[in-house]
Amino acid sequence: MKKNVFKNQNFQALVIAALGILFCWNLYNLLFFKSYFSLIPLTVQAVVLYLILTKDKNAKLGIRVWSVIMMIGPGLSILGKVLKMATGDDIVSMMGPLILQLVFFAVGLLCYHYNDTTVDVESVDQNKPTPQP
Repeated sequence: MKKNVFKNQNFQALVIAALGILFCWNLYNLLFFKSYFSLIPLTVQAVVLYLILTKDKNAKLGIRVWSVIMMIGPGLSILGKVLKMATGDDIVSMMGPLILQLVFFAVGLLCYHYNDTTVDVESVDQNKPTPQP
């Protein structure tokens, strides 16, 4: 049987916290603002949280997909804002949203990097007890 192993427990806690916060935010948007578009990220975040918490072998892939989505969305938004600024729109009014999108992009990039370097899928024999460090 294969299991997902996090070599960096801080990364695991931060990913769970980030997914939990974003899940709550999207649930809030769905319930109070009737934003049905929030169902898409809710579904992705719920699946990734489930994979991480159950230490499923596909958790690494789930985190990778989620982090790529976290980079694509803000990346396109950043590109659009930069193009608007290049055409002469008001730069000052776009700085706040641009910085927020840069933060989301950086979080996605960091999650992708740490996922590749600190998460492994290892075979675990069910008959042998795992040694405790």
